[in-house]
Amino acid sequence: MATDQTASSIILESGEPVISMGSWSGTDEAMTLARLKSLVSAGKLHYIVVSDSGQGSTNSEIATWVEKNGTAVSNYEGLYRLDASDVG
Repeated sequence: MATDQTASSIILESGEPVISMGSWSGTDEAMTLARLKSLVSAGKLHYIVVSDSGQGSTNSEIATWVEKNGTAVSNYEGLYRLDASDVG
């Protein structure tokens, strides 16, 4: 999940709204896979950054699902696009 630091970089570069689900350090585990799928299904969430490097690492269940179902965005390492059709 994007930390606040990662999210701010994406906001500045893309001009698009970004939500950080991991807080400043990426350690807040408030997001669950079920909640994430619900947001994607409702069209409220389209992008997520998957990180596996220490601080800011993504919950492994969420990361696995995103990597399997999302589409990698070429300009950003670990960034995936998700659409309602990706939720099965």
